[in-house]
Amino acid sequence: MTTKRPQKRRPGRPKRRNVEQTRSEILRAAISMFSAGGYVATSLRQISSAANVDLATLKYHFQDKATLYGEAYKVGHERFLAYCGPALAALGGVDTVADAHRAVRKIVSRAFDFLSENDTFIRMTLFRILEDSDETIGVEDELQVLTISVVDDAFESLRRKGIVREFDRLGFVSFLLVGLPMWWVSANTKPGLIGEPAINSPAGRERGEEMIVSLLERHALLEYGATAQGPATDAAADTTGAD
Repeated sequence: MTTKRPQKRRPGRPKRRNVEQTRSEILRAAISMFSAGGYVATSLRQISSAANVDLATLKYHFQDKATLYGEAYKVGHERFLAYCGPALAALGGVDTVADAHRAVRKIVSRAFDFLSENDTFIRMTLFRILEDSDETIGVEDELQVLTISVVDDAFESLRRKGIVREFDRLGFVSFLLVGLPMWWVSANTKPGLIGEPAINSPAGRERGEEMIVSLLERHALLEYGATAQGPATDAAADTTGAD
C-alpha cells in the first residue's frame, strides 16, 4: 500500500484589500518622508521602515524611488485638480469682466483650501525645486506641465473673449504655482516675516487671499466695465482731456 505524502499547501494570494492597504501605507509614508527630508536625502529603506514593510515588498509595489515619488506626486496632483479644477473650468465659461473677477476670487479661495490641507505635498514639491538633482522623474514633469496648461488655458479663453489683457501667461502662472506655495510655507514657518494677523488665522487667510486676488486683478484682469480696448481708450481720453 502506497502512502501519499501530504501536499504542501500553497500560500494563497494576499487579499486585494490588504494589497491596497499596504500600497496606501507605503505612499503615505513616502509623502511624509519626502516632505520632511526631500527626495535626494530620503532612501527606500527609510520609507519601508516608516511604512512597516520590508524593502522587497516596497519594491514589489513601486520598483524604485523615482517610481514611488512619481506615484506620490500623482496623489497631490489629483488633489489639486479636485480642489481647483471645477473653479478653473468655470473660468472658461465666464463672459463678462465682472464675472471674471468673481471667478478669480473663487479660484484663489480654493487654492488656499488646497494649501492649508495639503502641507506635506507642498513641502515635498518645494524640496524637489530646491534640491540640486539632475534626476528626471517623467510623471512629475508631465503633471507639472499639465497643471500649468490647465491654468493657462483658462486665462487664454478669457483673452480670446477680451476679458483679460495681453500678458506673459506662462511666466505668471508658473510664478503663482511656485511662488504662492513658497510664500505659504514661509508664512507658516516664520510668521514674523509677514506679521499679524498670522496666515493660519481666519483674518490672516483673508488678508492672504486679498493679496493674491489683487495681484491677479492688477496684472491680468481688466477693470470693471472695461473692454479689451480699455487701456487704449483710457489713454485717448487722457489726451482729449489735456486738450
